[in-house]
Amino acid sequence: MLYQKIFLFGIDKSGKTTLSQALRTGSYEGDIFPTIDFDVRALFLQHFKESIEFKVWDAPGQVKYRNDWDEGYKAANLMLFVVDTAEDDRFGEVKTTLEGVLNKEDAAGVPLIFLFHKIDLEKAKENYYKAMDYFKPTLIPGRDVYILHTSVKDQRTLDDVKEAIAIIVEKSRLRPASA
Repeated sequence: MLYQKIFLFGIDKSGKTTLSQALRTGSYEGDIFPTIDFDVRALFLQHFKESIEFKVWDAPGQVKYRNDWDEGYKAANLMLFVVDTAEDDRFGEVKTTLEGVLNKEDAAGVPLIFLFHKIDLEKAKENYYKAMDYFKPTLIPGRDVYILHTSVKDQRTLDDVKEAIAIIVEKSRLRPASA
């Protein structure tokens, strides 16, 4: 079995823990209480000829916990960044938080799946292009970036996240070992 580490992060109330649960269970089971410490859970994906086990490090998003995120992104194989697309008044805070992690040496080069989340909400649909323009995730240098819009209430978008994870794993397997 292949093991991988995912660092799941974003600011508070973006839907990270609910998304993590929906990825593991395959369905939306209601909103979750705020995360106050890393919530490390296993996510299994059957891909290729083997099962892949991911340890999802779901980071608490409140300001007072963000300085503790280094354990989450250290040795991560990929990162999932979640933006509540409906909350355009928090885009500045979100961008600063994202840049803070991407500029860390331990996070350098780690592939990023950028999730414009809660797209089932009308306000998120209205903000989608504004968010794309504001964050410009395709312009993040030094790493592979995958951009998805997601909702925990839409199985297709959850499957898209799993497929992006599988693509990243496959690409990492095809890269030659560093000398």
